[in-house]
Amino acid sequence: LTNNKKLSNRSILTLSHHFIGGIGIYLIHYLQKMMFVGVYFELTELSSIFIDLAWIFARLEIYNKTTRDTIVLINNILFVIFFFLVRILPIPVIIKYIVINRPYISEMDIASQIFLYISSFFIMSLNVYWFKGIVSKVRSKLNKKEDNKSI
Repeated sequence: LTNNKKLSNRSILTLSHHFIGGIGIYLIHYLQKMMFVGVYFELTELSSIFIDLAWIFARLEIYNKTTRDTIVLINNILFVIFFFLVRILPIPVIIKYIVINRPYISEMDIASQIFLYISSFFIMSLNVYWFKGIVSKVRSKLNKKEDNKSI
């Protein structure tokens, strides 16, 4: 939430992501179907560890600038790597799994089928959207460093 208590677009996307993901994981375990998709969505949270660590590092009083910058850099690199490995790289596999298992999915009630397709598309699209922003931010930082070297 922002300081003025209004929800930002980012907050709405994040809340939607966790709400849909939570319901999806519950339904997968409750219905005992599409467990592979559930494991994928649960594993995506591995990249969140580094977001949490960044929040912690920002509040730690590390007075040595070199040490602080090194810790932050390593954490950021690990975040980008893990985000790609657990959220982006598996997307084609998940899509193929859903397509291959269409007959199995059709055994589910219609509401669960609709939820599976819409939520999977939403969460995967959101992860791609976020990764695009991450890559853009990395490029921007790299360009700034190159600009500073040429001065």
